[in-house]
Amino acid sequence: MAQSDAAAPDDRLVSTAPPGEERSFWRLSVDLLVLLGPAGAVGALLYYFGYVSAGTFYSYFGVSLSVLDLQPTDYLIISPNLLFRSLITVLLVAAAVVTLHLALRAVLARWGRCARWVLLVLVVAVIALAEVGLSGLFGQPRGLVAPLSLAAAGLLVDYGAWLADRYAVLSEGARGVVRSGVVLRRGVLLALVVTAVFWAVTNIAQSRGLEAARLRELSLPLQAQAVVYSRDDLHLSGPGVSATPLTGEASAYRFRYNGLRPLLYANSRWFLLPVGWRREKVATVVVLQEDPERVRVDLAPGFISG
Repeated sequence: MAQSDAAAPDDRLVSTAPPGEERSFWRLSVDLLVLLGPAGAVGALLYYFGYVSAGTFYSYFGVSLSVLDLQPTDYLIISPNLLFRSLITVLLVAAAVVTLHLALRAVLARWGRCARWVLLVLVVAVIALAEVGLSGLFGQPRGLVAPLSLAAAGLLVDYGAWLADRYAVLSEGARGVVRSGVVLRRGVLLALVVTAVFWAVTNIAQSRGLEAARLRELSLPLQAQAVVYSRDDLHLSGPGVSATPLTGEASAYRFRYNGLRPLLYANSRWFLLPVGWRREKVATVVVLQEDPERVRVDLAPGFISG
């Protein structure tokens, strides 16, 4: 009994957590996954990603989403192809973080004194990450660096508080303060992380939308051609657009227009681009209301001459 009552060596782990506290980190992780998954946060992110990406894409051509009046499913369809790479990256980072956490626990289980140094490193990392995030928020934008830095800082704050309480790094009074404010602290940090995630998603969506728009602009000659037949002269013009009068009593249409490429068909309207459309030339988008008696639009492969 005398031997068992002896104080544990300083370089060994001394658990001071109350019963069940050892699993609090994992319970929090599981609770967050349950909350953010089936509750609809993933669906909200997909919708938001699709909305921002589509807005950036069509605004590149001077078309507003309010004019298109797209349905929510249209935004959800856009999202997966563009967001999968980001989601896979997040999952890989999460797997690396979990592995690092398990390795750190194994180290601290053998050398308890290292917990103080680990906490010091976390404090320095939080300060550095917060500085990068805030400088991007109030200063020069840095793409994904700023929002991800803020999100990482928030997560490290909670992890550092958990580590300090779990391994008795702080005094008993300080640990009491950490425990008493755990709900409020995690609520604020969760709000910070979610906001930073939406900020990062916004940056990614804008970047993907802009890349897709530039690719569409450069590949217009390869896109399907929209051949417009009209009963009246529509006076369509633009780089590469040509008009051909049609003769013959049997023809219901009197004009044919070549050199157009479809941008989108929505709400019974065709949004068409001249094949030579360039943003810097301020060329316009042709909008035609579908009306089979007056206007008809046929699609054909690209590289067809007028």
